[in-house]
Amino acid sequence: MAKTRKIRIDVPEQGVCEDLSREDLQKFIGEEMNFVSSVSASDFILSGRNYGSLSIQRSATSELKGILNGFEKDDFAPLEAYIESARKLRVVVGSGAIGAKIRGLLAGQQRQEAGLLLALTCPKWLDHQIVEAVMPLRVAAFANPAHSGTADVFSSKAALIEAAQAREAIVGAMARLDKYITDKHAVIDHLEQVYRDKLVLEKPADLWFATHAEKKSAWSLWLTIFGILAVVPLVLAIVTSEQLVDFVRRVTTAPNGSISLGGVAAITVPALFYAWLLKNISRLFVQSQMLADDAAHRRALALTYLGLAENPKLNISEQERALVLNALFRPLPSHAGDDGPPAGLLELLRSRPNG
Repeated sequence: MAKTRKIRIDVPEQGVCEDLSREDLQKFIGEEMNFVSSVSASDFILSGRNYGSLSIQRSATSELKGILNGFEKDDFAPLEAYIESARKLRVVVGSGAIGAKIRGLLAGQQRQEAGLLLALTCPKWLDHQIVEAVMPLRVAAFANPAHSGTADVFSSKAALIEAAQAREAIVGAMARLDKYITDKHAVIDHLEQVYRDKLVLEKPADLWFATHAEKKSAWSLWLTIFGILAVVPLVLAIVTSEQLVDFVRRVTTAPNGSISLGGVAAITVPALFYAWLLKNISRLFVQSQMLADDAAHRRALALTYLGLAENPKLNISEQERALVLNALFRPLPSHAGDDGPPAGLLELLRSRPNG
């Protein structure tokens, strides 16, 4: 279990938070030893007094090697003590924020500032004389109440990163929201236009559908009546042909053997009236058929226009809309004038040419 266990190096005061395996811990300790050797070469001077070499290499190397040895024996007490000291700023973690600051000062040839920062944050590994010299400064620095609010370097950095990420997320969300609102405004405007078109055309389309069904039934009825009225006389004439011929002869022949005009009128006037009746029934059939076809055509136009209006890619213009509306609400088909029945035989005779 110890071979696979990972150790957590959690020192937020110096910006360090890592989970280390055996190999990672050895690498970590090696980097810390390199840091210790790089900062131990200069003298520590404070208020014009030289306190000697700022050497932490011996003490630090001993403690760091003890951590590795303890890890090999499954003894984690040395590592826990090291972490506790680092959290109290009694030792410096070279891979942390304070260690990076010290390396930066040394790279900029600011050795006195680097030495002072190392002395303040690493008293556990320094000579007692140097610790006594910087103790008033250490108390002033770390007893300040403001230090407790800024000591968690790792958390502060994480909070800063999270704040930046949150700001980017908010900006992106605002952009997406603006785009969403713009798109929905366009959709709502389109739906409003479609709704208005439906208010204008949907009810007429329903009316034209009802009219088409009504007129279709009407012309079917008138066609049936016309057929019955046209066929029945023919059937009767065929069945009673002899009686019909005898009746016509007796009615149209006068006692002296000449043609009787009264008898002719008695036969022709009802026949003309029957023909006029058939003519008007046929006219009603034609009118009903025309109105049914017209209503079906108008309904098809209305449904086609509504279908086109619902497609936002077509962008129907006002001129095209006016053309469709003019076709939908054009006048009804004209009907032929009504003719009345003949007044009688006298009118028939008057219409004959002279001669």
